[in-house]
Amino acid sequence: MKQFFSIKSPLWQILAATLLYVVVLLITYDKQHSTAEGFTPARIGMFVAAALAILYSIIYTMAITRYNKRNPHDKLSITGVKPAEIRDEDEGMRMITARATERVYRYHSFALPLSMVFIALSDASAYGVSTILFILTLGHYLTFWRGVWPAFRETSEE
Repeated sequence: MKQFFSIKSPLWQILAATLLYVVVLLITYDKQHSTAEGFTPARIGMFVAAALAILYSIIYTMAITRYNKRNPHDKLSITGVKPAEIRDEDEGMRMITARATERVYRYHSFALPLSMVFIALSDASAYGVSTILFILTLGHYLTFWRGVWPAFRETSEE
């Protein structure tokens, strides 16, 4: 269970995408429906979501810092291009990550064109487009996670 919440788990990115989705929905709602000045429920929600995003960023930064102190030979960068969930400690992990990445590529080669057709034919609103992008993002991370999950289980059993 500890590996489930490790810094190299895609759960961090899923949580970040979910927070971003909530913020985007609240901003879209406020732009389309709120003509009032001051604090409306949507604006209060945006402040709460922004506070949660800041809290998430602080916790994520602390988790990466703690990981780097415990693993000085395998440091992660907060601002780096390489995502933390890419695990390439050894040849076996590189192969598992490569297979999971291939699955994500196949997912996108199917899901992106299908989403574009759906958006074009349905005349989706900003909510619809945001929701489709959120679902694509969740699918991306869940597809990757499904590919690397056996490695998470093996590491936790050792």
